[in-house]
Amino acid sequence: MRLTLLFALPALLAGCGGKTEQTVPKDVQQRISYRGEMKQLAVALYKFHEEKGRAPNDAAELIAARPDLPPEVAKKLTSGEFEVVWGYKPGGPSDQVVAWSKADLFGGGVCVVYADGGVVELGADQFAAAKKAAPAK
Repeated sequence: MRLTLLFALPALLAGCGGKTEQTVPKDVQQRISYRGEMKQLAVALYKFHEEKGRAPNDAAELIAARPDLPPEVAKKLTSGEFEVVWGYKPGGPSDQVVAWSKADLFGGGVCVVYADGGVVELGADQFAAAKKAAPAK
């Protein structure tokens, strides 16, 4: 028994100490990145509403009011890569979509922000059927 352990222990330690590289596929990296950025957008929308009592009317207003908004999120807002229902009425049903990514993340799926601040990925059919917030009039 001791002899077996004597030979097995170095092999086990060598296996535990070796480097293993895990590569994450590019599409998975993009989904993770978009989800994180959409969470940052959700926080910015929430903070704007808390401070002003309403939703922002456009990207420039949100960016000006939230200097802590990461530059990559601001860029995607101004380029239209992230779509927002500007001027939506806060306090509406929590299951209404107020923002979404335009990138095809997984066969037509998108990452969305709900009115309650939740961020999820929806398939193309789910997104098409989802309730979108309407701009306040």
